[in-house]
Amino acid sequence: MSLYKSSKSMQFLWLITAVLFIFLLLTNPVNSAALVNTGLTTWYKHMIPALFPFMVLSGFLLRSGLSMQLSAFLNPILGRIFRLSPNCIYVIIMGFLCGFPMGANVVAESLSLNRISRREADLLLAFCNNIGPIYFVSFAYAACPFLTLEIAISIMYGIPLLYGLILRYTRYKDIPYTKASSTPKHPCGNLNSYNNTLNYPEAFQESLQKSITSIVTLGAYMVIFNVIQLPLYNSFYKIPDNLLCIFKGLIEINSGISAISDFLQLYMIVYSIFLPFCGLCCFFQTYAMIKDTPLSLRNYFIHKLIQTIFTLFLYIVLLNVQ
Repeated sequence: MSLYKSSKSMQFLWLITAVLFIFLLLTNPVNSAALVNTGLTTWYKHMIPALFPFMVLSGFLLRSGLSMQLSAFLNPILGRIFRLSPNCIYVIIMGFLCGFPMGANVVAESLSLNRISRREADLLLAFCNNIGPIYFVSFAYAACPFLTLEIAISIMYGIPLLYGLILRYTRYKDIPYTKASSTPKHPCGNLNSYNNTLNYPEAFQESLQKSITSIVTLGAYMVIFNVIQLPLYNSFYKIPDNLLCIFKGLIEINSGISAISDFLQLYMIVYSIFLPFCGLCCFFQTYAMIKDTPLSLRNYFIHKLIQTIFTLFLYIVLLNVQ
């Protein structure tokens, strides 16, 4: 009975929320159109150029089996450090170089194609889905320069790497590790099958179709979460500008960074909260990447929250030392 009541309560809550947003959309057409336009502009000007080619390329490498050749370069180093298979090293490389949400996308595709195990996917999702270096340098740091670029980059990517290492040797120490040769005969590493490798044209076509679906879904989330900011713009109450910037960043990170760029005193929030936490829009975009897998969005949220707390603590210490 309690479960039924809870379900009915949730239905009522979602209904009230939907009605509220319909009312806001009808009564604030100018702001609604501006927010939708902002979401679409961010999608086709920034997200498509930065992500779509990487999605197609990564999917092609995975489906064709060529990902093993790429990971072979760094596997002798990262493989020994993390004690993970070459396929896991490929996920780490693509996740950190290509940026969010490519980390989640590569983890999900690698798991679906049986390149990595469920246990390995859980570990990799915990620390490989971060803001990309191109986005970080060209947009976030350019809009809100804070400390030095070297320190900001070291913290931005050092904490996830360190967190992944800690997880590997504690909670995920049960993952088996088998050393692979530089030209492995069994590309799956710790798995026994590699039967779903496609020829190059088929691998490219399947990757292209999957990437188109994914990038359109991400764009839709970008638009929706810009529209979700609509309650922040109204004539009934006035939100202080500094709080408005924080709320916007927690909902959709691009809007938050753009808004905070005018407030020097809020720059640390970008680096200690927005970038490691990524915002609600990013969580739903991650869900879009992993929804067809058994991976847990709840666990991903907890891992992101822990890394955000670590990052905030480190920046507070650095500012107090200076």
